[in-house]
Amino acid sequence: MDAAKVAAPSHGFTKSTDPFSSPSTPYKAMCDFEVGGFSGSCTKVFGSSYGHILSHWGLVPEGHPLDLSLAVSGLFLYSLLFLYPLATFVPARESLLLAICSGSVGFSVYLIYVLKFQLNDFCVVCMSFHLCNFVMFFLAVMEFRDKSAQSEKVATQDTQVSPAAPRRSARIASQQGAEFRQRRSAM
Repeated sequence: MDAAKVAAPSHGFTKSTDPFSSPSTPYKAMCDFEVGGFSGSCTKVFGSSYGHILSHWGLVPEGHPLDLSLAVSGLFLYSLLFLYPLATFVPARESLLLAICSGSVGFSVYLIYVLKFQLNDFCVVCMSFHLCNFVMFFLAVMEFRDKSAQSEKVATQDTQVSPAAPRRSARIASQQGAEFRQRRSAM
């Protein structure tokens, strides 16, 4: 799964940083296809304004250092997720993982909408990226639930009173009461 998470955005990353491409030879993605009337063009998707979402939304000017391609953003995201198992020192790391994966799934839903209804296209690389996001979200939910269940189990074990405890308490109170009555009557 980790290899797929890095491989999918890597294809888009090589497109945006390909030193061998020139303006005279337009880029054509290896994943473009047409089979039986069904086609998909990664080239069209990578070349659209949605490929640099921050400038598309008007948050940064086109060509700005923060105008990262979705492929570069994906590499950052998946690198962060790849390092998650090593981040045992981060407090509430399960909650943080769930928040990051929730954001990535929400963004994937938006991008699937763009792909289908705005660009009217299909991109194999994009869909593998979205599939990875949905799988990571599912795993993050499972991890969060597992950690929550463990926390609840520990909390109940700490506060749980054994069934024999009330009987012992009643017996001790009865003995103390009897001793008190004996001392009082002896006076």
